Amino acid sequence: MDNTAQMYGEISLKHVNRNELQRALHAFRRYRISNQQKFVAPRLSHFVSLPLHQQEALCQPSISHVDNIKRVATAIDENHKLAFAIAEHGSALLSFPVTDESDKCGPDDEDGDAIVRSTLRQLYRDFSEEGSLERDICHQTIMQDLAYAFAGEPFEERRRVLVPGAGLLRLPLNLRLAGYEVEANEVSHHQLLASLYILNRAETDPQHTLYPWALTFSNHVSRGDQFSTVSVPDVRPKSLIANSAGADTLLKVNMNDFVVEYSKPCYKGSFDAVTTLFFIDTAPNLLDYIATVSHCLEAGGVWINVGPLLWNCYENGPAGRHEGDVDDDISCKMRHRLALGDSKDFGPQKLEFSNDEVLNLLQHFGFVVEVQHRCVGQAGFIANPRSMLHNMYQLSHWVARKRLWDTE
Repeated sequence: MDNTAQMYGEISLKHVNRNELQRALHAFRRYRISNQQKFVAPRLSHFVSLPLHQQEALCQPSISHVDNIKRVATAIDENHKLAFAIAEHGSALLSFPVTDESDKCGPDDEDGDAIVRSTLRQLYRDFSEEGSLERDICHQTIMQDLAYAFAGEPFEERRRVLVPGAGLLRLPLNLRLAGYEVEANEVSHHQLLASLYILNRAETDPQHTLYPWALTFSNHVSRGDQFSTVSVPDVRPKSLIANSAGADTLLKVNMNDFVVEYSKPCYKGSFDAVTTLFFIDTAPNLLDYIATVSHCLEAGGVWINVGPLLWNCYENGPAGRHEGDVDDDISCKMRHRLALGDSKDFGPQKLEFSNDEVLNLLQHFGFVVEVQHRCVGQAGFIANPRSMLHNMYQLSHWVARKRLWDTE
């Protein structure tokens, strides 16, 4: 574990795990070969095994089955340009040697490949214009809450905000551009690599074409829906940060486990606000999350939360219900594994709470719930808007303030 803070342009990194980073780099580099093997080759092999009359039926112009498989291969090639660019950028920035993308895969590479697919799809949510339908209600709610919490205070006194489970850093970026001093916490090194690449895009850099749904074969009304594209990124973070107020303030990213890191004595009362977005239900033990937020939040500070309560996401998510691919659930399981550290207990957690119970626990542990909406709105999570299957979350929203007296 690298425990030293490292500076990269507008970002300060801390606790980068070199083994996890090397694994993530390898998975990005082998995007083309792994997905050709998983999605293209088996379908072509199955097609040629069919009786000739069935092959003929599938080759009629209204179906064009083989052409569709070729379109999948083309989409993989296009996505690979983005995946490989992320790996190249990360290798150069973090001083990692470039390895051959055709290296033989290790025992965990299949999971790594799935996490890369999930990460690229999340670029749709966080850094495409189309993804704003999912993220805007969440980000705007949090921004409004922060503005209200700090209304009337001098702008020069930028407030310190912690964002656990920061993902691809779009929310921390928006908060940074709004003038807050932001620290993001994220355990996924795959998402770190994608974030570093996107956040360093210059005005002159071309956008990437992303096929977010090309490897999803179910629930399409039209085959063209599978091959719809988006352009990423929709903003140029490097230029926006350079032109923003307080441009000398770095966006800090801490890669250590949330509870382990922010329970340390050095973080006691360090933040004016904590914002959690689609995060609290990732807790192996929510009571630990509550205690950690209470520890690192100053007395009178606010905790703002927006999101669902999908406990055990890799058991209860779409793949757990056999409603789609497993990539996002594998990514969730990876986060759970990293959160548990060296523990061998990777099974489902045993503490799952209703929304009312969460609010009661907050009050028990010294928070005053000032705002609560059982549903501030609806949103999917990396959901194809044209799909025949829509998983929509009723987004719980609350603002809790830490009492002025210390409860620890």
